[in-house]
Amino acid sequence: MPFHRDELFVQRLRRALRRRRARRIAIPGFVRAVTLVPIVSRPGGPVLVFTERSASLPSHAGQISFPGGRRERQDRTPRDTALREAREELAIAPESVDVLGRLDDVATYTGFVITPVVGWLSGPAPFRPDRREVRSVLEVPLSRIGDPARFASRGSRTVAGRRYAMGEFRVAGVTVWGATARMVHCLLKTLGWPKAASLF
Repeated sequence: MPFHRDELFVQRLRRALRRRRARRIAIPGFVRAVTLVPIVSRPGGPVLVFTERSASLPSHAGQISFPGGRRERQDRTPRDTALREAREELAIAPESVDVLGRLDDVATYTGFVITPVVGWLSGPAPFRPDRREVRSVLEVPLSRIGDPARFASRGSRTVAGRRYAMGEFRVAGVTVWGATARMVHCLLKTLGWPKAASLF
């Protein structure tokens, strides 16, 4: 995608994230975690970068997710956690990420509250996954994951007394579901994607 189109996309998304007030969740006993939602410039347009978690991990093993993890003592802000985790899992240099804003917090039935931080990577992104945590890296064009035909509803689930609509995106040979799917849906709504509001 030409450079000027990248710039227009980044400006549009940054403005959209600043205009909306991301929902924050605080649930006693739940663990605070953060993910980086990496969007990368590619010739065919922006792509979302997902990780397939290692089958040996103690939680969420084998799932499709974004790089992330628990906030640690040295992390002053969610941004710090997101960039640290992306460096540890995929060797993404923090200085190569333009942090654009945050999406709504997501509560999971496994006891986490996750803050998604959206980051743009404009240069070459030769990911080097840490095989202890990441089995593979997947790049999915936003234009494909935003196709309503690739979405399927999966009812609802109650987490800490609140009912959430559930769904999944099927694209590039994988299924994105659960908390990650809810983050993707929030991103699509923030971008004003056609029909995104009706998916969940």
